[in-house]
Amino acid sequence: MQSTTVSQEHYTGASGERSIAQRPHDSDVLRGHGAFDATTQNQADFVGGTGERYETVKRGASDVLKGQGHMQSTTISKENYTGAAGERPNAQRPRDSNILKGDGAFNATTQNQADFVGGTGERYDTVRRGASDVLKGQGHMQSTTVSQEHYTGAAGERPVALRPQDSDFLKGQGAFNATTQNQADFVGGTGERYDTVKRGASDVLKGKGQMQSTTVSQEHYTGAAGERPSAQRPRDSNILKGDGAFDATTQNQADFVGGTGERYETVRRGASDVLK
Repeated sequence: MQSTTVSQEHYTGASGERSIAQRPHDSDVLRGHGAFDATTQNQADFVGGTGERYETVKRGASDVLKGQGHMQSTTISKENYTGAAGERPNAQRPRDSNILKGDGAFNATTQNQADFVGGTGERYDTVRRGASDVLKGQGHMQSTTVSQEHYTGAAGERPVALRPQDSDFLKGQGAFNATTQNQADFVGGTGERYDTVKRGASDVLKGKGQMQSTTVSQEHYTGAAGERPSAQRPRDSNILKGDGAFDATTQNQADFVGGTGERYETVRRGASDVLK
């Protein structure tokens, strides 16, 4: 039997054809002339400087909370509602009422108790019955059921056990032929094959000269210096600059200067007679 397949005969191990590997040169597309200017447009426009602010006006001490004389600490409620004895009527205890009082003793007997007086009820005289002869029979009681009488224990009728003899139904004449129809039709042998034709080396992938590894994009977009306007650094702006030194004091710091606050003199009150 031939163990070599058609694929193994056609495609024998050999060295494939490859074009020469050419490494492309470095591109100068992203290269520029001179040093790289990393300053953004915002950094160029908004240069740090001194901003313009209005002049700080320091307010003088305010006389709004200042009054003439001492501060009166007594409220209207304290003046109107002074501690004194209020007006009250004399306490009078009401006398006992005779509304629920009756003449004589109280009758606690209810209508039901009056209607249904406890006593001895009426009953019939008790009659004691004698022994009954209903369940008494003559002689002994028969405890045998109808089923026990009809189906008495006895030997049942059975046919004689006969063992059947071996059957010759599946027996054939001569030896058993175990060959299937497929085995008879498709006998193992040498199949018909075409003659093996070994192809020669192919010239499909072969070209004339060297392989051009430059793409259309590389040809169109060659490394060159792009057009860029000249970098001009803007001058410092005087918009946020003011005349003189920068005053960092806020309006709150100017209005509320740390110092000793104004307080009224402490007046110690005498003992009060409100709760006496």
